[in-house]
Amino acid sequence: MNSSIKRTIRSLAVFILLSGFATGIAESAQILDLYLLTEPDYSTIITHLKDNQRLIYYDGDIALLRSPSPLTAEMSAGVTPPILLDSAPTGTSYILVADPLGLGEEKLSDFGHIIPDFPRDKGYLLATMSEDCTWVNAGGYLAFPLRPRSTIHKTSAISEQPEYNALIPLALNSYGTAEGYKLIDKFEDYGTRFTYSDQLISACDYIYNLLADMGYSVEIHEYDFDLLNWSQYHEIDFTPNYTLGYLVCRDGFLFATADYGDTFERIPLITSPYAICALDEEHIWLAGGSGKVALSSDGGESWEVTQTPTEATFFSIDFYDQDVGIACGTDGAIVYTQDGGVSWQLGASESVKDLMCIHMLSSDTALCGGFEGTLLKTTDGGATWSDICPPELAGHNIRDLCFISDTEGWMAEGAHMMGGKIAHTTDGGENWTVQDEDEYNLLAVSFSDSLNGWAGGVGDMVKHTTDGGVSWEELALPNEDRYVTDLYALSADRLLVCCIYGPHYITTDGGTTWQEMNLGEGGLFSRPNIVATRYGELYPDEEVVLVAHYDSISYDPWIAAPGADDNASGTASVLLAARAMTNFNFARTVRFLLVSGEEQGLRGSWAYAQDAYTLGKNIVAVVNADMLGFRDDQLYDVGIREGEPWEWMGEYMVTVAEYYLPELEVIPHFVGWGGSDHMSFQAFGYPALMVGEYPGSFWYPYIHTPYDTLDKLDPLMVSLGAKLQLAGAMSFADPLSIVPQPQTSPEPYPAPNPFRPGGDAPGVSFVNLEGYTTLAIYDISGARVYSYQLVGELSHLWLATNNSGDAVASGVYLWVLESDSKPPTSGKIAVIR
Repeated sequence: MNSSIKRTIRSLAVFILLSGFATGIAESAQILDLYLLTEPDYSTIITHLKDNQRLIYYDGDIALLRSPSPLTAEMSAGVTPPILLDSAPTGTSYILVADPLGLGEEKLSDFGHIIPDFPRDKGYLLATMSEDCTWVNAGGYLAFPLRPRSTIHKTSAISEQPEYNALIPLALNSYGTAEGYKLIDKFEDYGTRFTYSDQLISACDYIYNLLADMGYSVEIHEYDFDLLNWSQYHEIDFTPNYTLGYLVCRDGFLFATADYGDTFERIPLITSPYAICALDEEHIWLAGGSGKVALSSDGGESWEVTQTPTEATFFSIDFYDQDVGIACGTDGAIVYTQDGGVSWQLGASESVKDLMCIHMLSSDTALCGGFEGTLLKTTDGGATWSDICPPELAGHNIRDLCFISDTEGWMAEGAHMMGGKIAHTTDGGENWTVQDEDEYNLLAVSFSDSLNGWAGGVGDMVKHTTDGGVSWEELALPNEDRYVTDLYALSADRLLVCCIYGPHYITTDGGTTWQEMNLGEGGLFSRPNIVATRYGELYPDEEVVLVAHYDSISYDPWIAAPGADDNASGTASVLLAARAMTNFNFARTVRFLLVSGEEQGLRGSWAYAQDAYTLGKNIVAVVNADMLGFRDDQLYDVGIREGEPWEWMGEYMVTVAEYYLPELEVIPHFVGWGGSDHMSFQAFGYPALMVGEYPGSFWYPYIHTPYDTLDKLDPLMVSLGAKLQLAGAMSFADPLSIVPQPQTSPEPYPAPNPFRPGGDAPGVSFVNLEGYTTLAIYDISGARVYSYQLVGELSHLWLATNNSGDAVASGVYLWVLESDSKPPTSGKIAVIR
């Protein structure tokens, strides 16, 4: 709330009526709580509250009364309650559910978000304010006592076994099989919903508006995070004279340094690279997913993306000069260019292993290393390749190559559970000598000269040599469990260490001391979650959260990450549930949460859960939907992921399915690869589970690819998974009643129109006249030609005559209906003789 509005909030006091009112209130009213807002200057009063609440007038003041029976205006007129200016009762806490902007009951807001500076141990009423900060009307909702926070084991508020509720089938039948399918199609149209992309913001706006159109109070929950710690980093490279260096971020950013790694600035990209070649200050090459390479000829200001003849993921790229370059990647893919990337050709190789590193020794000669001891050599610029791996290096994965001349170089090898090796060559790679081997899986090697070098990989250390690799010293990094993906030695003392996730490190004294790399302001990022709220009738402080992530990813996420199954299917599920649940009242508050950043490490859900924990929110159940649409066999089945100590929630969902979705098989306690947003809530002690497709025969093969599209999904599978999330969430929230639909009177109208006397109709019938008292008809000049006093009639026949009984002439006439209780309505009618 801004300061001008805060200044208009006058003396707010908590009034508590310990017994009945004075004269005029029956003892049976049993007044429980009264909260009074003093000195408002209002013109309208919100009079529609919950069934057991009423607004009471007090000489220009307004109070909210909670009573088990309605109170009439006559009963409350003129009553002055006793005033207690101290705090609420000892030991009582309150959370306010209020309507400060006059938006109506469906758009209520949480006390903590409206006026965070107010103490939470009091109850308050709020009023709508005009632009000049005067009171326009006053209205509010009772401040409810907070129930005890649920424990980490199981909330006391929800039984371990659900009870059948006849309202839940009504909700499940409110939408058809194809509706989730249609929503997925809409989200797929964005092309990508990559967390950092503009398309994600567009998808956020669409979700926000969709929920608002349903009548919900919708908020943007924005969270900040540092790319240093929550993105994947694969490679670091410098120009030959070390004037510029670049750290490659898999999420589609470069971090550039012009001071040898002391500080960095972020450069946005249009591709997601694994590898970089900084040829000179202007020419930078990147390689990544979908067989794409990118070139900047202006130092990173602009980029041109080229599709090579393969769709492999490239892990390494190297250029000898501005014309000649080679890239290598998955399944033995090698491409080469001799014209600066204008055209690319496939290199001929018998290898089908992933190729991880490439180094050009000359315009014709290059070495390429890969999995299971693959070491290839070309002497014709990349067109043909032969295998030259010596027997002593077979079986290990060749992960990195470093040459200080066209003859002398080193390689780093690593294999899971087999340790790593460092090998040395002095004849351009024809022959190698193993210099060091130990338990560490080595992934990177870098030498600044013939004596000083470094190696690193999986572990909390790097290896250092000052004698060309004859002996190696292990140096510990500041943090344990580091995963070093690349190294760059600028001198004998200065080394930059790139880790798969930050922080990254720099030493300027040969490893005696280490500092974390500083990515500066460029490392900070902000992204949106969307949350819509429906407040509970009995326990509004107890919250049930339906969550799904609406972001997507692939190996080409800036261009193509349609994310139909992962996770437009879950997003559609939450939105369909939100629409269905508008028709019901619930005992507990329900929040519909769509989060971003899931593919970057549950960033959005973690931020929301952390904030909820900090604010003391009493979340009693979380139902996460992630990947609902793929059917790998003939079964319609879903798995429930929950884990200890929340296994009861899996059994709970099995019973829910037995009640409402017997055609769906539910497998509780499902354990599989990958995490999802329910885990963020579990980390803060909230009971949470995930609903997702069960991989009976095989996992969804298109996950995190540009081929995760609608045509791979089963509409009925999408619908059943969404309905299970809906049924489970409704059972947790406890539906109480159906929301009464507003009864609207049909609009009055005349027929036939135009009217032709002498035809089948004897006159013009005016119908749907309930509540109107006068019908008048005027000619084109504005003169009244006919009037009639309605006395409870629902219809009236006009014979196209004036009040004297004479026929009116052909023409267009204006009819007007008036009432003492509703606005007038009017229209035109033509008479054709």
